[in-house]
Amino acid sequence: MKKLYVILIAASLMLIISGVIRNEMEFVYETNTYGNFDVPGTQSWIMKLEPGVEDYASEIVYGTMHYKPLAVISALFVLTLFLSLIKLRREFILRKFLQWTAFATARIGVLRVSGLYPVKRSQLCVFPFLNCQACEMATGACPIGMLQWCLIKGDGLLLVIGIMLLAGAAAGRAICGWLCPFGFIADLFDRISLKKIRVPKIFKYLKYILFISIPLVIIFKMPFFCSFLCQSGNIYGRFPYYLTTGMPGLKAEFLGAEGIKPLLVFQLISLLALVAGAILIGGRWFCRYVCPLGAWLGLGNYVSPVRVLHDNSKCTNCGVCSKICAMDADLAKAGFNDVTSCIRCGKCTRICKARHFEISWKIHKGQAPKETSKEEYAGRV
Repeated sequence: MKKLYVILIAASLMLIISGVIRNEMEFVYETNTYGNFDVPGTQSWIMKLEPGVEDYASEIVYGTMHYKPLAVISALFVLTLFLSLIKLRREFILRKFLQWTAFATARIGVLRVSGLYPVKRSQLCVFPFLNCQACEMATGACPIGMLQWCLIKGDGLLLVIGIMLLAGAAAGRAICGWLCPFGFIADLFDRISLKKIRVPKIFKYLKYILFISIPLVIIFKMPFFCSFLCQSGNIYGRFPYYLTTGMPGLKAEFLGAEGIKPLLVFQLISLLALVAGAILIGGRWFCRYVCPLGAWLGLGNYVSPVRVLHDNSKCTNCGVCSKICAMDADLAKAGFNDVTSCIRCGKCTRICKARHFEISWKIHKGQAPKETSKEEYAGRV
């Protein structure tokens, strides 16, 4: 397994270097467009999300000082940090702070919007986590959004695939638990979730179906996941657009004589579905069942040195670990969906009274704690 890990890391670095040499960073920059950061003749990326209103983003000209966006986003940064840390056990503070740091870093474009500093929308290249590049404050691209656009345009693939491969091999779904800005918001939703509905685990395969369906964008010539399915796009793209730049278009749709367009109705229902799913299923319902990047990173759990190890010799089968898991994973069963769903958040390692869990941040040279097989698990219950 360590040999495979080294091979994957080396291959990913070679792809990234090759992409940089081929100047694929320029392609990333030309793709991430908004306002006068648009490349002439291109459409603002927010329109790839099919917001159902006109492209008001292309009309924006940055450069003059506007303190209101800076004040609003700064207040949002403080509020989200407070909400994430309130009533939190001390051992989880580091994870929440890192999540919040990634969330804030991906929104540093507020400096551009406020006129303080012309931060490029692709300043930080392609992030290894789900981040909507349609966000006006964005400082980097989403790997899934870019992967779709690279396939459509036939450019930039080496850089994007290299970054995705490196992220999966190096950290697996620990990226979902420790860095992803959407996961950060999802965890906040999870605090108020009633969790009344339990979805069968077979639906977790949906995200893999969506991932392997991505090449279909070559046929349809549109990033369908971003356009119709991505809830990160709702939180960081469409919803902020409706409240700010796109508000004139939203008002025109609601007050117009022709009635609301079906596409806009669909997008608004999608926003409601995000909230309803968070309350009834769990804050990370999208991460569990829909996110194609989570599917890819989950496969990396098998080779990544960041892992949660389960020691079956100490397990009392109390089931507490699986009950508190935001991803509905049960590492005692060692099933495919359980292993690939684990986001390495560490909750199970803290709540387990038998202390049969261990969170590991390195490649083990010796014998690791034995993971329970399905047969052993069934025999003990």
